[in-house]
Amino acid sequence: MSQAALITATGSGLAVRTALNAAIARLATGASGVSRPADIATGELWIETDNPGTGVWSVWRWDGAADVLIGLLNSTTHAFTSAGSIASASLDSLLGSTKGMVAVRGASVWAGKALGTALYHYRMNAAGDDGEYFQAPAVISDQVLAAVSSVSFQNIPTGYKNLALHYELLPGTNGVNVMARFFQSNVEDTGANYSYAYLNGNSAGTAGASGAGAQTGILAALLLSNNANSGGVVGVMHIPNYQVARYTRAIAQFGIVDSVNGYHNSMSSFGTHNVAGPIDGVKLYPTSGTFSGRATLIGW
Repeated sequence: MSQAALITATGSGLAVRTALNAAIARLATGASGVSRPADIATGELWIETDNPGTGVWSVWRWDGAADVLIGLLNSTTHAFTSAGSIASASLDSLLGSTKGMVAVRGASVWAGKALGTALYHYRMNAAGDDGEYFQAPAVISDQVLAAVSSVSFQNIPTGYKNLALHYELLPGTNGVNVMARFFQSNVEDTGANYSYAYLNGNSAGTAGASGAGAQTGILAALLLSNNANSGGVVGVMHIPNYQVARYTRAIAQFGIVDSVNGYHNSMSSFGTHNVAGPIDGVKLYPTSGTFSGRATLIGW
């Protein structure tokens, strides 16, 4: 293979003959190399021998300003595929045939990127020179609610380790609480197997705390107003390590304007599901009536 200059400089007979032979070799081998010849002429063909991968060459024609791909030449199977009709089988041979793979340019050749762990994302690495898989927060389910008696998230994928349930809810009646329950093996536990405690501080400067055991749910919101503008709750419930074979524990942080005095309240609660084992679902429900709004479950 050769990419020698096509124009032969004046010189001795041996030098000229050597240069002419090299130029003829360039024409005979299609100006093959790992990059375009520096003196390429408009309309000239050349072959890139390391792209898209080992044994598969790209055939280019230089149009005077850019390379135009003519097709791929497989030096192993001795097959040529036109750029206008590159078949799936050709890409399978080069990159791999596993569903979901992506093409990634390596240091010298293109290759198929092996699939990452389930529910992982793909991003640029810290060095800024390659891609990598990583686990990042992702929306498992986002539900818009209209006067419903509960909202459930079931069959949570096992690929996550932690959960965060965001909610903005407006009850249909005044003074209700919002509670949470969990599912195990896709069965809701409605028994008196929950305990919780909460702390509260309001805009009047009053603070308080309370708790309860042997409950049928854990606290996610307290004494909600159903005022159309200021009522309801905004909150997030964190459920870390939800697949552990122990009691499931959750911390909720939420804010309300109470239904009695109209005070702004900042609250936090800690709840436990007192049945050992991983969960695969979570549910929010008002203690009476319905609520509307939005609930979004995020996993990572």
